[in-house]
Amino acid sequence: MPEHQTQNNASAISEAAKRGVGSDIPDAGWGWGRTPLSIAAERGRVGVMKLLLAHGADTASLDHEGRTSLDWAVWRGSDKAAYLLLRRGSQWRDGYRPLLGNAAIGGLSRVTQFLLDNQVDPDFADEYGRTPLMIAAKNDHFRIVAMLLQTERVDINARIRSGWTPLSKAAAHADDEGILSILLDAGADVDTKDDRGRTPLFHAVYNRLYIYKFLLLRGADPFMKDAEGRTPESEMVVRENNEPEYEEESRYEGSGCSTSDNESLDY
Repeated sequence: MPEHQTQNNASAISEAAKRGVGSDIPDAGWGWGRTPLSIAAERGRVGVMKLLLAHGADTASLDHEGRTSLDWAVWRGSDKAAYLLLRRGSQWRDGYRPLLGNAAIGGLSRVTQFLLDNQVDPDFADEYGRTPLMIAAKNDHFRIVAMLLQTERVDINARIRSGWTPLSKAAAHADDEGILSILLDAGADVDTKDDRGRTPLFHAVYNRLYIYKFLLLRGADPFMKDAEGRTPESEMVVRENNEPEYEEESRYEGSGCSTSDNESLDY
């Protein structure tokens, strides 16, 4: 649905909710079989949602694509809206990606805490072996990583099909050392190898220089060979020769990160 249409609908829904009108009628001018609650959830309008729920809005109503209000809230990354719906009894239809995995993608801390408090398995892996911890580490959500580690029920060295671990993900994608630090403090293997024989330090070569240096300080071996006989040190020399400015990059002006073909199936 176009953004301007959604914004206009949200205002109309708010007025309708105050009057107790059409709180659960799909297609009342906003299309796709959407109810007012799903539109409000998509926009993160928690106040409007409370009004609609007070007038009997159905949290389980499906639109024409089979999405619930909770689906829309999570998809849009609205932590407060999704949390409200969960507290009101909305059910997640797991499909191929469990709700905790979606919360880890979007950094939804309230949703994550709600699920953990309700005994959801914090280490459930999807069909590719990706756990919430891996997803949160890859997406640089420090708070979610910390919450998952605090359960003491996650495999910190879990591997996806290509052999990447949460630390590998963080080494390749993190913007600072925070997530790497708490993973290592919790017992992550600094020199674990993926299916190509590459360690987290090898993946850090293609991220930021200070991530690479941080892993060296934490004991990573720069001379461990991958399946092709290359080492993090040799790869770093190649990168520095190809990108002279890489050596001088500042903490806030990283050269970006690249993703290996073995990691292409990712959130």
